[in-house]
Amino acid sequence: MNRRVWILVFLLSVSFNIATLGVVAFSLRSRAQDQSGGPEGEVRQELQLSAAQQETFDRLRETFQQQRARQDTGMTALREALVRELVADQPDAARIDSLLDQMARGQAQVQRSLVDRILQETAVLRPEQRIVFAPWLERRLLRGGRTGDGAGRGARGSFTR
Repeated sequence: MNRRVWILVFLLSVSFNIATLGVVAFSLRSRAQDQSGGPEGEVRQELQLSAAQQETFDRLRETFQQQRARQDTGMTALREALVRELVADQPDAARIDSLLDQMARGQAQVQRSLVDRILQETAVLRPEQRIVFAPWLERRLLRGGRTGDGAGRGARGSFTR
């Protein structure tokens, strides 16, 4: 194999390793937040959900987690196939493109599932609950989940302006 191919293989390998570490870190963080109630538990308390709302939120969360787990399994299989193809004696560029396309579609499906969940959760909230939910959602989606960064009701770029 020529030098260019080896450089490409190396860069893709580094990228996938970084992505894998990110997924692992996110999973560990999510599990820790799940056990402590985390930001989602905090917003649920602030929203003062009724029993029916709580049941809906729990059902939506469980469905999303199941979809995400299936997607993670599929993504792992795609990554393994990609690595096998990259280190093959004669990598097939068309197969690599196909695997990358499948991975991109999988990520898009996860994003679509998340958006669907948010829309369904928002639909069961009362107007006063949406006022609390909007800045929390903004912090989670736009600022990587950080809290205490000054974003809130009426903050620049807030959904509730």
